[in-house]
Amino acid sequence: DEYTTFNNITRDSCTIKEIKATMQDLSDINTRVIFWRGHGGVYDKDGVDHVVFTVNEKVNDKTKKEYESQEYKDCLATSGDHYLITSFFFKQFMDKVQGGLFFSGICSGGADNGIMAQTLFDKGFDCYFGTSGDIWTTYSDDIMGAVANNLLKKDLSGNYKTAKEALQLSLIHN
Repeated sequence: DEYTTFNNITRDSCTIKEIKATMQDLSDINTRVIFWRGHGGVYDKDGVDHVVFTVNEKVNDKTKKEYESQEYKDCLATSGDHYLITSFFFKQFMDKVQGGLFFSGICSGGADNGIMAQTLFDKGFDCYFGTSGDIWTTYSDDIMGAVANNLLKKDLSGNYKTAKEALQLSLIHN
């Protein structure tokens, strides 16, 4: 199985069109793990907190025209001059997958009372990792790398670790 990394710090795969295309092709490319590295937070929509992922694509006249269409309604928000992807984006554009892990390496990736996690579970993921507060990007990178390595290691019985075991082991050693 494959994995996909979204990295909005170094601008790899982070325009909204690229993310949308990847989300629509998840089942075709057999992606089972997504590592989302970068920035994010919580966005208040009508009094309800929603986890958002920051995208490096800048808000300007051209992008406003494109992304203010009905197709993107509620899928995007803005903060300063950057777009933010909401759980509605994943509901609208993400393929259904057959299990897997979505690792959110952003600040407050789990601080929305489970809205983002449930959205991804509804899309077929088995596991969602996100923090309840701020996290240093370098620490998040270390944990993501350690989780990936731990998922690939077999125990003495020849079995792979569960996602929870891989995360717990990563937290102990980082």
